[in-house]
This record gives sequence, structure tokens and C-alpha cells, in this order.
Amino acid sequence: MPFANCLNSALYNNTIYLTKSSMITEKTKALFTQQHTPDIVFRTFKDLLLSEVGIKEAIIIEFEDFERWMYHEQFIPDQAEFTIRDVWLEINSILKGTITQDGRILSKASYLTAKESYFNEASKKEIYHIASRYEIWLKLHEYYDYNDLVYLALQKESVHVYSNIVFDEIQELTARQLEYLMRITSNKQNLLMLGDIHQVTDQYMFNLPFLKNKLYAENYILKENYIYKNYRSGDQTVHWTNELKNIKFNLLSHEKEEFRIPDESVRKGSKPNVYHGEIDSLALFSQIEQDADSIVVVGDSVQKQKLEDNGLKRIFTIEETRGLEYKTVYGFNLLSNFNVLWRQLFQSGQRAHYVYSTYFNLIYLAVTRSKETLYFIESERTIIEDKLEAFFAPCETIAPAIQSGMQENDQKRWLDEANRLFKLRKYEKAADAYERAEQFEKRDSCLKLAHHKLLYEYNEKFKCFIQLSTDKCSPQILRIMLDCIEKKYSTSIVGAFQILLQTTPRYGIDYRRMRGFLEPDWTNTEKAACLYERISQSIFNRNEIIFVVTLFKEDKPLSLETCNDKGHQDISIKVHDKSIKIHSATLTEQRKLEEHLNWADSLGHDKTQAIKGEYGFQFIEENKLKYEKSKAEDILDMIFKDKDGE
Repeated sequence: MPFANCLNSALYNNTIYLTKSSMITEKTKALFTQQHTPDIVFRTFKDLLLSEVGIKEAIIIEFEDFERWMYHEQFIPDQAEFTIRDVWLEINSILKGTITQDGRILSKASYLTAKESYFNEASKKEIYHIASRYEIWLKLHEYYDYNDLVYLALQKESVHVYSNIVFDEIQELTARQLEYLMRITSNKQNLLMLGDIHQVTDQYMFNLPFLKNKLYAENYILKENYIYKNYRSGDQTVHWTNELKNIKFNLLSHEKEEFRIPDESVRKGSKPNVYHGEIDSLALFSQIEQDADSIVVVGDSVQKQKLEDNGLKRIFTIEETRGLEYKTVYGFNLLSNFNVLWRQLFQSGQRAHYVYSTYFNLIYLAVTRSKETLYFIESERTIIEDKLEAFFAPCETIAPAIQSGMQENDQKRWLDEANRLFKLRKYEKAADAYERAEQFEKRDSCLKLAHHKLLYEYNEKFKCFIQLSTDKCSPQILRIMLDCIEKKYSTSIVGAFQILLQTTPRYGIDYRRMRGFLEPDWTNTEKAACLYERISQSIFNRNEIIFVVTLFKEDKPLSLETCNDKGHQDISIKVHDKSIKIHSATLTEQRKLEEHLNWADSLGHDKTQAIKGEYGFQFIEENKLKYEKSKAEDILDMIFKDKDGE
């Protein structure tokens, strides 16, 4: 590894290696410990931050999660002047990635005047609205992104400090994250940062000037070394990526001249192949999937989902390939996917904003996964392809060269591939690879992990509210409820759930929310015991209980409205003495209650505060203390009065 020779025995004490990828962390540790035995800590950035802020485990939201949330919420209007990726970049780079006194997220006023942003005021307002809802979603579900964890860590009076730090893939750190890195470094002269500026895909403001200024202010010097040798790809692929970088430099306004120097290859190789026209993608990609040394890469999750819906299992988005390498890479509509962007850039005749560097970097990242052979399969010809024409080898057919040999060798390749994917938390793909390697126990473990992740997502998409009225709640009553639902609707309750309980009258009107998870293989008796364990912890009213659950039929989630002719989404159950009444319903008030609790959670108060639209997260933060002692009704009156008066 590059840093191995930079550390000597005198530096081993209190030394840590960091990166965001768990696979790269483990791979680096294995390579390093083959020749060295010092006490060096190898950790992912996520694990370090969670340990620092005292959180045992958390879901960290990355682009693909954000993209699914955006599609689910339908936040992007058809005529918007920005894409989902643009919003992610804006949130990560400016709204949450800068060093600011505003809090977790930049204030709306500060953002609207931020010169770093490319977008006009109207687009900024739309983006800020989305960012505000995103913040509420994060807080509601106790999700985090890296900027959140760093913000929490920076609020602490003291942090664990290291004498020597190696940070790999530094290019993805925002200014706020770099600030944290500076804080945990006791000797900045012993800070080694490694990265590739052409692989920045999560933000567009990687800040070398910020680093230099921080170091110069403390009388340190940032020494820059540039490595231009490409040890993975063949020479013709490297020529292709060099020309891609030249195009980027000529179009954009911010790249440093040092980054213009072309890479040098150490291996011979063939030109990237390009194929135009229609293909039987299902047949072709099914054949490619038989080879552990080949992958298909697509431009976004929408294309990926379409192919996976047809039974394909080894389709990767560009982001999913980070840290991976294969003998053969098949890019499916990688260039066509950004065709509108290419036309805008080349037709403007002006230097473009550096936000667009991300799209060049995505192509660069996908292409550099190839060790030997690279195919572009494009449905249409693009203007950027015309600029790169001399570096392509046109082909009329695609005949995958499937790597095969003795069965034992095939199984070993698939096992190695499965282990790589598991470390990257690509559980569904890892399960497929373990099955091909005939490691069925590991396959089942991966499928369970993947299923758990889906069950949490389903709870947001397929919510069913159940109102239970009973004389006295008990495990037996809850089992009766589950049995009745199963019998009447041929469904079962699985996955994440919420329980909403109302206080008894002498406490005033208030609600408490409890959460839990029902395992897919549990019996109704086991599920009832889990539900009752949550309920029994509360002194709240146990006679009227609201459950928020997901219903499954034949292992697939469904909306209850498909099971009754009235279009009802929810269920009402009354159990009194020996009488049981169950019917479908639409529990409008209960659904409103959950929304109110969601908004209250986003505030950090036990109040039902209805804050929507332009009020957003920053409004909530700014008014938290101001209205701390106000009643919910007062706050609602204030909000809607202001809104009507505008």
C-alpha cells in the first residue's frame, strides 16, 4: 500500500488508518500486516464517528438511499432545473458540508446568498425545501449521514486524538468532515492523506485551499505528491480516461493544472469497445452473470431496478463499484444516461460550474474498474462520444468471453467475489455469489440481512394502521388480534412496527411512541409477546392502542385497500369479553396523529406541531426554544396565521 513505506516503527504508536469503505479497510489491513506487526488501528470513518458520539449502530444514508427516498416522496417536478443527484451534491457540499454556525444545516438565508452554489434563487428555494424534509426524515427514523455524525462529534468538548493519521479516499470528505479530521490530529505533520480528485462523486467542493490554510495557520506545510501511474487498467483504457479528463479541464472552471498531467499505464491493453443499437439485454446480461470476473454497470438505480425486475442479480450502479475491479466491465448506457448534460455543456460555449465535474468523475470511476476489457453498450450516440471517437474501437456484436475452468476454481472465484460484496454490505449480490460458490449458510445469512433492510423500507411505503380496543391488553389478546388479521385478510404482520399509546385523562392528552421489529419466521405467539413487551413498559392507556405495521401476503408487502372493495387502508379491531369485531377502515385521525408525532420528533419536543413546506427544518431549529412552553394549538395557530397573512 502507498502509506506502508511512509510509516516507520517510530510512528506506529497511536497511529490510525481511516477510510469510508469497510472493504478497503480490511484489504489494507491484510496487506499491511503481511510485512508489519505494529499496533496500528484500522477503522472505517463510520465506526470511528459512531464510537466518538456514543452510538452503537446506525443506518448511514448514502446517495442510493437518498435517491430511493426522493422517488418515494416524488419531490422532483418534471420541469425542475436540477436532478436528484444535483440535490444530493448541494446538500452534501454546501447545505451540510460547510463549516457554519447555523447548526446541522445551513440557514435558508445563508444558502440563498451562497456564492458557491450554481443554482438560481428559485431552484435554491426548491432545493432547500427538499433538504428540510430530508432532515426531518433523518431525525424521525434516527438515520444519519456523515455530516450529521461529524457535526455531533464537533459538539463534544474533547475527542480522542491521534499522533499519526492515514486517511485513504480523502477526496470524499466535505469541509466539515475535514475540520473534524484536523481536530483529531495532534501532530499535523504526521497526517497522510491519499485520494484521487477524479473520483469525487458525493460532493463538488473538495477543499485543498481549506486544508492548506488550516495547516499554514499552525505553521505546518502541506506537501503535495502526485502519483500518475495506473496499475489496474490497460494502456488504451488509460489513454481514454486521459482524454476524458482533458475534456473536463477544458469545459470546467476550477481544476488545478497539476491534475492535467496524464496518467501512465504499466500494462498493455485494448481500446474500449463501443456498441450502438438495440440488444436483448436480458439474454446478454444473463450470460455475463455467469462469470465472476465480469460485471454490468448502469448509470442510475432506475435502470438497475428495471433490469433486476426481470430477474438479473449482478447489475451495479456506478457508486456500487467503488473499491471493486473486474477483468471485463460492460457499461450499459453510461454515456447516454447523461446525454442532456453533455449537450448543455458542449453547446454553452462557456466554462461550466464545477458541480458538473461529478458527472465526468462518475464515468471515470466506472471505466477504471476494468482490468482488461471494457464495453460501452449505448442506445444512442452522444456528443461526448464524438469527442472520444479516436479512443474507441467500434464493434458490431458483443460476445462475452466467460472465464471458466475447473469447478473448484470457479467456486473459489465466486467465494472471493461474495466475500468482497459482503464487506461492501451488498447483501443481495453477495447472497447470489455465495450460492454460486455453494456456500448456502452464508447465502442465507446475506438474504436475511438484505430482507431486514427491505422490511424497514417497506414500513414507510406500505403503512397499515390498526386500532385495537380492548378491556385489558395481554399477550393472549394480541395473539387473537394477529390471528384474526391473518384469517380475514390472508396476511401477516412482519418487520418494523410502531405502537402509539394515549395517556390516561388525568395526565392530559399526550401520546407515546414505541418501536420494534417482528422477525419473519416468528409465530403469532412470539410476535404477540414482542408487542406486549413494548406495551407493558408504559403507564399509558392500554385499552386503546394504535399499531403502525406492514402487511405481507406470500412474502410480498401489500396495501390493505387491495384486499377489500371499499378501498380502506386500515383495520379496526374490538375485543371485549368473548366478542371480537374486525373490519377494514380508513383511520384518518390516527394517521394525522402519527404525522403530528413525526413533526414533534423532528423538533425534539412532545408536541404535535404541524410544520410543512417552506417552514422546514431551519424554521424548526430557530423556533425550538421560543415556543418551548407553548401549547401545540398555540403553535398551530401561529403558523397558519402567518401563512394566511403572507
